[in-house]
Amino acid sequence: MHIFIAITTTLLLLLVEQYVVCANKSSTASVKQCENDQLCVDISLCEKLSKYKGDIIGAAICGSDHETEHRKICCQVPLENKINTPDCGLPTENRILIPTYNLYENPWMALIRDWRKRIFCSGTLIAKSFILTAASCVFASINGSSVRVGEYHLSRKVDCLNDGFECADPPLDVAVVAFIAHPKYDPITRENDIALLKIVPVDFSKSVRPICLSSDWQQRGSLVGWHSSSLPSKTIVSVVGNEKCTQTVEEYNDGTRKMYDKICVRMELSGDCEDSRQFTLPGSSFQVGFHPDGRLVQQGLWLDTSYCVKSERILYGVLTNVTIYMDWIKNTTEYYGFDQKEDGNLLPTPIF
Repeated sequence: MHIFIAITTTLLLLLVEQYVVCANKSSTASVKQCENDQLCVDISLCEKLSKYKGDIIGAAICGSDHETEHRKICCQVPLENKINTPDCGLPTENRILIPTYNLYENPWMALIRDWRKRIFCSGTLIAKSFILTAASCVFASINGSSVRVGEYHLSRKVDCLNDGFECADPPLDVAVVAFIAHPKYDPITRENDIALLKIVPVDFSKSVRPICLSSDWQQRGSLVGWHSSSLPSKTIVSVVGNEKCTQTVEEYNDGTRKMYDKICVRMELSGDCEDSRQFTLPGSSFQVGFHPDGRLVQQGLWLDTSYCVKSERILYGVLTNVTIYMDWIKNTTEYYGFDQKEDGNLLPTPIF
């Protein structure tokens, strides 16, 4: 008799547990609205909450999957996947409109290197484990690549100030885990030319820090990145009407390219697009300063010199407009690691 009761009790507990965890169309359990730093995912995908049972899971239920009928629960976004953290966009001094680039000024700038350690692109650190760059510049060279953060002078092992009395930490090389191109990127027309690199997470420091992202807009800022010399460059640029680029850049003038996802900028320097000062690596950052806190926000991505043209002694360039991709960036970074099916092309699609 005691054995029968024990077996019956065990079966009842299992049924109750299954009822809490799995979806039941007739269930009256309350549905929770997840917090801003949480995701509503299948319980099997949330490692932290899947270790608990009963009331803890019940209190975290946020919905159910229509196909599998499994419960979905509020799960914390991994810290390394978060963008716009409190320390984003904070340089040691705001020199956004000063045409020289100092140590510590842009601690989010990153170099992308191939398997032979040759530099071929720039990028920006936007989270502990994500680099923002152009899809076109890394599409064919990403296998075996790595990212260097905390770099300033390429010919020095350690960067210092004040005759060596203050030195930055040595630059850090980290492996690329996945290359995530925008799902609608077109390598022929260069539409949606934006990508994310998932890297091994890095720790933030004075020389390694993420830049902020926003859908807000400003008209003047700086284009920052490396070129043919050992030091990074900074060019002051102003956003102009897109008609300037459609009138001057050949690929846009003949109607084969679209400007809906691009911005046209005027570069405030003399010379030609091919000059060493202007030969900025693809994936470099067009960033602006926001007040009152002085944070720097990335608005654009430099493509390459083929999208730069000189007209009446003025240089114009075409950049990817980062601000219109905020939803894709946020959803891709937050959901990475949760192997769900794609929903509206918001989830990452790694090539390897």
